[in-house]
Amino acid sequence: MKIIKNILESIPVLSLSKKNRIIIGAALIIPLYIVSWLLSIFIGILSTTLSEFLGISNLGLLLLRVCQIIIFYFLSLIGVKLILNSRNLGIHFGKKGLYDFIIGSVVGGFSVIFIFIIMCNTGMLRIETYAFQRMPLISFVWVFFTFIISNLSIGFTEEIVFRGYLVKVFKSAYGKGLTVILSGLIFSFFHLIFTPLDNISQMLWILFELIPAGLLLSWIYVNTKSLLLVISLHASYNFAQQALDIYGRYGENNNWDKMVILGNSIHGSRILVGTTEGSAGLIHLLSIIIMFIMMIIFIKKFRGKNDNIA
Repeated sequence: MKIIKNILESIPVLSLSKKNRIIIGAALIIPLYIVSWLLSIFIGILSTTLSEFLGISNLGLLLLRVCQIIIFYFLSLIGVKLILNSRNLGIHFGKKGLYDFIIGSVVGGFSVIFIFIIMCNTGMLRIETYAFQRMPLISFVWVFFTFIISNLSIGFTEEIVFRGYLVKVFKSAYGKGLTVILSGLIFSFFHLIFTPLDNISQMLWILFELIPAGLLLSWIYVNTKSLLLVISLHASYNFAQQALDIYGRYGENNNWDKMVILGNSIHGSRILVGTTEGSAGLIHLLSIIIMFIMMIIFIKKFRGKNDNIA
């Protein structure tokens, strides 16, 4: 921690006007992401080599995910130091942080499972099992733990950058409303850079998941100041989607038959479940709406409406 503190203290602060702060701050998202992923590739090679040398399955993936969180967090701290002269992204541990993390995990998972159960029982979704693999209990526990860490890594890395960093940049110059819209849209469309899909898949993904999720997560962070809350919402939402295999035959494409005991393929109309490439369908939008309703209740009941980002 002392080393990180010393490094951050050595980072110069850019003297910028409000306009330039927003332009440069938003543009910095690209190198933040690219440099982080390039470093992750290097870490991935090392961790995979170590995993094979020790003969421990999935150790390489586990180490990679942990390192990704550290890399994204550290580079985002450098970003806010450069732009805002701040050394805090909004992650607060302790009793309050743990409470927010638990609430987010429950709400994110429930929002997916609730809609999933309804659609399955009304015949709107059809489940087909495509993979079954017997494995010892200890192997299953290890694989399941790796699966959890992988989803937490996605939640941490994306929320650290797009909420912890980007929202702080926009909030330094704009009000809540514009901050939510700008950060949410940048989060949404940034995903398309790395995902080559056909036009219909992109349209479904943008309208049914990316934009609603981006706006919702930004709105929650602006109104709660809790990065752990949006991290857990994001991670548990992804976890539930993948565990239930909402994305068409997404699991099969990623060789889940080597990862889990049972793999499912969800079938339904394309507009309902998305496509085999992993784009979103109506089930995703409904899950996000449920999450939104639950978070409105949570914020009104347990949070002040006029909180500002720390």
